[in-house]
Amino acid sequence: MIAYTSDFIPRLVYIFVTSDNQTLDGYINNSLSYFDANHFSDETRPYQKELDNVTVPVCRYQDYRNPPNQTDQYELNMKYWHIFAARLSFVVVFEHLVFFITSILAYMIPDIPKSVQQKIMRKRHLAREALYKTEAEEARTILETTEETLTGEGDSVILPC
Repeated sequence: MIAYTSDFIPRLVYIFVTSDNQTLDGYINNSLSYFDANHFSDETRPYQKELDNVTVPVCRYQDYRNPPNQTDQYELNMKYWHIFAARLSFVVVFEHLVFFITSILAYMIPDIPKSVQQKIMRKRHLAREALYKTEAEEARTILETTEETLTGEGDSVILPC
C-alpha cells in the first residue's frame, strides 16, 4: 500500500536518480506532465480559456507522460517505468523484511510457556517412572512364579521357551 498510494517511492527515485544535489528541489516540476489546452474535447474544454486575462496554453497534471510536442505525445515516459520498477522492488523487499522479522519473532517466542513445558516434562517423567515400577513388579511376579515352579512348590507350570 505504501508503495502505490503514497509519494514515498517517487520522491526517493527523484532524490537518488534525477536530482543533482540529492534533495527534493525541483521535485514538483519533475512530477507534473504537460497537456496542451487546445487538445481538450468540446465536452471537457474549460468555459474560460484565460486566467487573469492571459490565455493558458498548457495545463500541468501529476503523471509521468511525454509532452504534447513529441511524436509519442501523452505516452508513459521512462520516469514512469523507473518509478514502477522501484515500487515493485520496494514491495518485494518490504515483504521479505516482514517475513524475516516474523520468523525471528516466532523463533524467539516459544509456542508453549516455560512453566507449562516444565509441567509437561514432569508428568512424562512421572508416567515413565510409574510404567517402570509396574513392569518391574510384573517381572518380579513372573520370576517368583517361575522359581516356585522350578523348586516344586505350588502347581507345576510349563513355561514356553
